[in-house]
Amino acid sequence: MKLNKILLAASMALLSVGANAQDFFPEDVRIYINPGHGSWGGASNRHMPTIGHSPISDEDPDTTDFFESNTNLEKGLSMLYKLVDYGCPFDPELNQENDNLARVGAALDLSQGVVMSRVKNGPYPFAWVNGVDPDSDNDFSRNLTEIAEEVETNMFDVFISIHSNAGNADAQAINYLAFLYRTNKGANGNDCLALCNTGWDQRIQDRHTQWTVYDNAVADGTVKINTGNYIVLAHSVPGYLVEGYFHTYQPARHRAMNFDVDRVEGHDYARGVADYFMWEKEETGNIYGIVRDDTNPLEHELYTYNPKTPDKYAPLNDVDVTLKKDGEVVGTYKTDINYNGAFVFMNVEAGDYTVEFAHPDYQGAQPIEVTVEAAKTSYPTAFLKNTSGVEGIEANDTTPAIYYNLQGIKVENPQGGVFIKVQGEKASKEYIK
Repeated sequence: MKLNKILLAASMALLSVGANAQDFFPEDVRIYINPGHGSWGGASNRHMPTIGHSPISDEDPDTTDFFESNTNLEKGLSMLYKLVDYGCPFDPELNQENDNLARVGAALDLSQGVVMSRVKNGPYPFAWVNGVDPDSDNDFSRNLTEIAEEVETNMFDVFISIHSNAGNADAQAINYLAFLYRTNKGANGNDCLALCNTGWDQRIQDRHTQWTVYDNAVADGTVKINTGNYIVLAHSVPGYLVEGYFHTYQPARHRAMNFDVDRVEGHDYARGVADYFMWEKEETGNIYGIVRDDTNPLEHELYTYNPKTPDKYAPLNDVDVTLKKDGEVVGTYKTDINYNGAFVFMNVEAGDYTVEFAHPDYQGAQPIEVTVEAAKTSYPTAFLKNTSGVEGIEANDTTPAIYYNLQGIKVENPQGGVFIKVQGEKASKEYIK
């Protein structure tokens, strides 16, 4: 903690009994975000098959497959943008050549109020060179000791490392939230625990993740927050490493294929930081919903679900979703083809809304009512009745992955990002927000 903050905390304590030493303005705080590993390799970056994106190849990967590295980057970028909205100092034009790249690239500058350990995935093509794994020690998957030293020596106040978890095998039902911190390098354990708790209180509200170890009413726990000897946490800055869900729970990684879902998670961590410092948060909220078949499961070897959760009802692709307020359309969304049924509306004004659905196999789908609260995410689920006369839901393994016809220009990703040309139909060496 920097000297000016110590003096500020002392003066506050004199002025007000019980003043909180964590009550600092956003412009006084420096935050470091580490969005996990960043390559498109196999084991360490969790290249895992999903429906329509299999079989996978670690030698010649399709970079739009499920990679933990892709999803963590989206969460980290989303967290950064929300922290900047809260008032953390950030100059997107710093050392940048154009507006499109400015906000992302500036996050690598250690003078910023919010800094990231990486802002892209890569390299591509993935290739072993003289027996050296390209996942190791590069701009995308940096040395963890180097990251810890960077945090320690650059006067940061908060450190967040974002990940998803893995069980001992794929297709397991286990799926819990875990926050992990370390104190034997000088970090204050009380500060770390308080930061974990505010992050926990935000993240656990995700009703679609389907926690299988505890209900989100549980506030104390042995599983949820633990200490651990993690290299990336080997510094004296208060912080944590979060495992937001298990990607070996197959429905969870299908949901993460929708980058908007990842961005909602990034908002959770930013709001947790804001609660830790007692900052005023936004007046808008998010809607993250899932639309499902009201009767039929999705049966596929890559979609092993927990039958005690709503995941037993098939998530629906290609559903047109319309958000209305007082009868007026305020937003539209189309669920993707990655078998998650997710629809997301972000930064929505607080109030009551109606959500309508349209799909050729689900005629007469009933609308649902959703209430949006400031600085919160609403998690509705819509159950639609299949009127096509076809029983059961079969996943289509021939559904094309989201490839892009890349001709040396930036191509808009339907999920909100931009991919840059690499070669032929392969997406992308560089991912830009």
